[in-house]
Amino acid sequence: MTRNKRTDLAVELQEGATRETPGVSRWEQALAAGWQCTWIRVETPEAARALGKPCGTYCTLQGEDLAAQSREQLHRFAEAAAPVFLKWEALRRAERVLVVGLGNRAITPDAFGPRVCEGLFVTRHLRAELPFLRQEGYREVSAMVPGVMGVTGMQTREIVRGVVEQARPDLVIAVDALASERMRRVGSVLQVSDTGIQPGSGLGSAPAAIDETYLGVPVLAVGMPMVTYAAVIAEDLIYTAFRGKAEEGDIAALAQAVGMAEGAEWIVTPKHIDLLVRKAAEAVSMLLNLALHPAFDAETAALLCE
Repeated sequence: MTRNKRTDLAVELQEGATRETPGVSRWEQALAAGWQCTWIRVETPEAARALGKPCGTYCTLQGEDLAAQSREQLHRFAEAAAPVFLKWEALRRAERVLVVGLGNRAITPDAFGPRVCEGLFVTRHLRAELPFLRQEGYREVSAMVPGVMGVTGMQTREIVRGVVEQARPDLVIAVDALASERMRRVGSVLQVSDTGIQPGSGLGSAPAAIDETYLGVPVLAVGMPMVTYAAVIAEDLIYTAFRGKAEEGDIAALAQAVGMAEGAEWIVTPKHIDLLVRKAAEAVSMLLNLALHPAFDAETAALLCE
């Protein structure tokens, strides 16, 4: 299927490549709780240009729609996924971590990042008063929600860099809502990468990146697709309805025509987006609490998110 790429997910860009891309490697890893982990490494500038993603490592956790999961299932996902974060040396070595919740609180699908920050166990202000937080197994964690330029009048990354200069973290974790070109991946995929993040890139805007080059410290980007495009849904329906009943070329031509029709650029969310954002934010908050504070058990991490 040939499409204009409307996605933030490296796995979708790699799947959509017409041929194998030199300098891009991919491998799979099974996790507990029924989740699958796909790793993609972009190793050369040529591969980065071909794929449309910066050089680095991308981890995609694929499972079931989190909106349909019970609280116990959300907690099992967090327990299974937390060790994945320790694959990155930047997190293993970090003593001070700043978590940034990107997005607009007032727009439901874009509130994912801010909602994740609400469930974090932040400790930067407590370590002087509570000595146990300075022991092994706990990190100095702070969090911020910088808002969006339409509200603040400032570029988000300018605000983040100002806080980084004051707080001096060893690592920044940027959490944001993403766009996918597969409706089935909305709310059921979590992408983690060490390349920083370009807020809004999957929606066609091209803001400057929040990355190590700009901030001066490593950046892990954590995101979950919350939106897709109307054209994507229409194209999927066409392929589902006509595959095996018409020539592949005719199906592709029809799908391409639909993708260029009026309304194709409409951004679509599931009707249960409020439930999805709430449950996904709870799961990712718990995941980060477990990854950032290894001394916590799952029960304690879950209580902090309530």
